[in-house]
Amino acid sequence: RSVCQRIARPGVVRNTAVGFGAVAAGWLSPFPAVKADEGSCPPFTMSASKFDQSSYLGRLYAVFDKIDPRTLFTSDAELRRCQALLEEYSRTKAIPVGATDADMWEARKTVEAIIHPVTKEPMFVLGRMSAFVPMNAPICAIMLNAHSTLGVVFAQWLNQTYNVMNNYINRSSLDVDWPGLLTPYALAVTVSCSIA
Repeated sequence: RSVCQRIARPGVVRNTAVGFGAVAAGWLSPFPAVKADEGSCPPFTMSASKFDQSSYLGRLYAVFDKIDPRTLFTSDAELRRCQALLEEYSRTKAIPVGATDADMWEARKTVEAIIHPVTKEPMFVLGRMSAFVPMNAPICAIMLNAHSTLGVVFAQWLNQTYNVMNNYINRSSLDVDWPGLLTPYALAVTVSCSIA
């Protein structure tokens, strides 16, 4: 079968539409705690999460905040503005004049989504946690719709390669343990391709 014939099959179209629909619903749904206004926003701090980490819902909202794909579209000027707000707060231990708690939480979210906490450099855009859902949606669609052996192997390789890139970009140290990164990658690719 040609690629067009496979794409035109109802199951392929349905699976792909459901996957992209779920992603769109996740981006657009109004999570009240994530999109809190000033009245419901907790006092700003750099030492704790915006959300209550002792509750499941608080931890869930914290994850939604980390993977918010809107931060992928942050301009350099907006990033510098957010960094300046956080630097002034760190220096004075007070919210800058004209800023609110909500502004400060948004600035912290933006900086933490873009700037690596150890290297202090902007992270590669496709490897950020905020890119995890938009990157995985097409990868999952490819994996669900791969029918030939070559297609399945390519889809599994693509998935494992994206995973290792995401792990590398979001690493927690300056030093990279290349054998510790590449050995699991090689094993994951081998196992996923053999099972698939």
